[in-house]
Amino acid sequence: MPNEPTLPGFQQMPSSMMDGDQAGEVRVADEIGSSVPPFDEIGASGLKRSAGFVDEEFLPQLRGRKAVQVYKEMSENDPLVGAMLYSIQMLLRNVEWVVEPGGKTKADTQMAELIESCMEDMEHTWDEFITEVLTMLVFGWSWFEVVYKRRGGLYNTNPKLRSKYQDGLIGWRKIPIRAQETLFKWIFDETGEVAGMVQMPPPSYQQIILPSSRSLLFRFQTSKGNPEGKALAADTPVWTPNGWKNHGDLVAGDQVFDDEGRIRYVVATQGWASRPRYKVTFNDGTSLIADENHEWVTQTKAERAAGVSGQVRTTGEMAATTKIRGTTNHTIAWAKPLDHPAQLLPVDPWVLGLWLGDGDTRGSRIACHVDDVNETVAFIEQAGYPCKHDQNGNSANGRAIKVFGGLQASLGELGVQGDKHIPEVYLRGSVAQRQALLAGLMDSDGTVDADGRCEFVNTNMNLVEGVAHLVRSLGGQAHVRLRKRANGTSHMHDSWCVKFTPTFVPFQLSRKIDRIKDVRARTRHYVVSVERVKDGPTNCIQVDGPSHLYLAGESMVPTHNSLLRNVYRPWYYKKRIEEFEAVGVERDLAGLPMVSVPAE
Repeated sequence: MPNEPTLPGFQQMPSSMMDGDQAGEVRVADEIGSSVPPFDEIGASGLKRSAGFVDEEFLPQLRGRKAVQVYKEMSENDPLVGAMLYSIQMLLRNVEWVVEPGGKTKADTQMAELIESCMEDMEHTWDEFITEVLTMLVFGWSWFEVVYKRRGGLYNTNPKLRSKYQDGLIGWRKIPIRAQETLFKWIFDETGEVAGMVQMPPPSYQQIILPSSRSLLFRFQTSKGNPEGKALAADTPVWTPNGWKNHGDLVAGDQVFDDEGRIRYVVATQGWASRPRYKVTFNDGTSLIADENHEWVTQTKAERAAGVSGQVRTTGEMAATTKIRGTTNHTIAWAKPLDHPAQLLPVDPWVLGLWLGDGDTRGSRIACHVDDVNETVAFIEQAGYPCKHDQNGNSANGRAIKVFGGLQASLGELGVQGDKHIPEVYLRGSVAQRQALLAGLMDSDGTVDADGRCEFVNTNMNLVEGVAHLVRSLGGQAHVRLRKRANGTSHMHDSWCVKFTPTFVPFQLSRKIDRIKDVRARTRHYVVSVERVKDGPTNCIQVDGPSHLYLAGESMVPTHNSLLRNVYRPWYYKKRIEEFEAVGVERDLAGLPMVSVPAE
């Protein structure tokens, strides 16, 4: 082949050095391919494919997009697979990445320094990129689009130019993953090599072509998130169907509430001795201590303005974007009313609330505003308690109502006489029972202003905290404030108030109901600050709710649970097997009930 060029570093073997068969094969190939340019491919990979879909897999359920769904379920539901993948990921994430010059020249050193500077100058970290690369361990491949920028300085407003460096060189802006779940089909060239990926990403699900020339394809996990880092401080209070518990004391099988107010089960827990932590403070004055990577579903100021829903964000991300032009950026939706089952209560909840607010702490008399006395008496008697006006204690603005029907004895059994507080069984009542209790408290010591905002005022901090809890458990946000400091003369005790904008009508007396407005100003918790605090113990839990959210802290803020998905299915089946075995043992020991029907 005298006219055919040779590659540098390669020499052509003369035909005299070949045996007959070899020479013949070369001559035949030369004759067939004589019209093909020498640097073009003649053969093909032999990959079985049709219309962009690969047909190599014997099992149809492991082909294309079906395989993505199957492998995703395997990695997230199987504990052994999940643990193995997680261990591999942690080992590879601990690898130290270095760039070494390919030679000894100054140009080689400069090129290595450029590559290393590009690795630390992206919109995401190199570790995050490696984590996404490792999804190939689950799906067999991972695809990334390479996005470049010209390095134009740290304060450049154009993201295509923003960089730690201002040298005008070309570097990586980001290398984001194009998730396996968004694959529609592959594009192949004439030789069978992958030339691109056709993607159908949400929310539009329009087809997007990603060419190989702009992409990286890794073939052989984490599933878009680190399962280690979704933790709250171990002493964070969590309200459960059985009362308050510390977050760190929760175990698998315990019950908590989700953002819809439904009871959910804890299916797994994990704790750490020392983690980076932040104090997240909300506009009602309450706060939570959370891990840097703990997740929340927040809506930013821009998303609120555009009317779009929020996204899952970490505590660290909130810390970096807490304020936008001096205003609060992140908000979290209020939870729905907690769906406690109805309780057997010894005293009607509205009557108890009325007595807690304005009742004689040692007896059964209840003070009442003169304008409300007839309606109040009617409501008390409807609840099953006979009553009459007590002329003692009457004033220009009020009347005292003496209540009979065993009320005083029942109050004694509840332990509230001489120690006014809301018994926990009432805090765990149904929505209707808690609404009635709050209405009794508000009808006695509550007010509503011209804008429909409500306030409960009392010197008893136990009642103040109880009212705040009721409001939060009924889908609202309560602000607890010191209203008036004691002066030792006319005002002997500090008075506190609970302010809230109601999500429902918190009164039963018509005089106060008439002042309630229909429109509520806000329905979200506002994150006012996210401050770094001392490292310490944190704890994460996994719940079985569809939203993966549960309520934490005094304000019952919806927050994300851990992605410890891998233990759920075996735990669930183990639990069901134990239940079935218990039923079987019980029936075997106690016998089965039998009914004999006479023949006639």
